[in-house]
Amino acid sequence: MIVIPSIDLVNGKVVRLVRGNVNEMKVYSYSPVEVARNFVDAGAKLIHVVDISAALGIGSNREVLKTIVRSNIPIQFGGGVRNKEEVEYLLNLGVKRVVISTIAFNNFAVAKQLLDLYGEQLAVSVDYIGNRVAVKGWKATVDLSPLEIARKLSLLGFKYIIFTSIEKDGTLLGIDLDFIKKVLEEVDTNLIFSGGISSIEEVKKLKDLGAYGVILGKSIYEGKISLKEAIKVGES
Repeated sequence: MIVIPSIDLVNGKVVRLVRGNVNEMKVYSYSPVEVARNFVDAGAKLIHVVDISAALGIGSNREVLKTIVRSNIPIQFGGGVRNKEEVEYLLNLGVKRVVISTIAFNNFAVAKQLLDLYGEQLAVSVDYIGNRVAVKGWKATVDLSPLEIARKLSLLGFKYIIFTSIEKDGTLLGIDLDFIKKVLEEVDTNLIFSGGISSIEEVKKLKDLGAYGVILGKSIYEGKISLKEAIKVGES
């Protein structure tokens, strides 16, 4: 199982939100590149970078992303990626994998076109609250359950699907275990989970259940989980 540390960006700063609420934002660093390098030094093979400003439509951190990518750090990037031109731009910039969301759910035919063009360079993020999937920076929802969407994406051929529990995100309240078990049983592709992970025991649990990957954020920044230890668990 791959363990992926995350960097959320607002106005060039490394932050964490609680359930996506910018009014509950904590700044952890003013140097995203330094944070990324520290993650690589700890053994990370991939870093999940999210442009929160772009996702919410309140700005952009693309210049910060350029700086991180130029440091030869492997990046999985999402946040405000809502058209083919943006996907192409990010891949040309050197991003290893681009994460899409709203663009995929608005039109599955468009999602398939993007998949045909970019293949395993694409991942889809399914951010859910209850039995609804949130889009547009978590400001709207679509009329499909996360499990229904995951099945559709898997059948289309997407190799990477990221699930984030909005209710758990940034809370350190523990993983959404029942949902994770169900989706692992019913969806046949590489599944990555995030939201609420608070202990090394939960990392072990996700590995034992058969998760392809886990994204860690606040648990690392708050010292709840050692990234080095988590990576060792994932590789064991």
